[in-house]
Amino acid sequence: MNNLHKVVVVVVHDKVAPPFCTRGRNYWETDCGNYRAALVYFCTFYVIITYIVLNLLVGLYARYDTLYPN
Repeated sequence: MNNLHKVVVVVVHDKVAPPFCTRGRNYWETDCGNYRAALVYFCTFYVIITYIVLNLLVGLYARYDTLYPN
């Protein structure tokens, strides 16, 4: 997980110029984002999409297996 953080930081660092974000009194007055929420969203999205794609591939394989039996 630490390596993923380093890759993301390197990629984002090349694209963003200072100031990186504007601090505010609370979350709604800032554009800095929420690191933990972003990490949870990314991991959840990755797991769900992986599950969907895996189900599609298994479904296609099962359909192919029933259409062309040995």
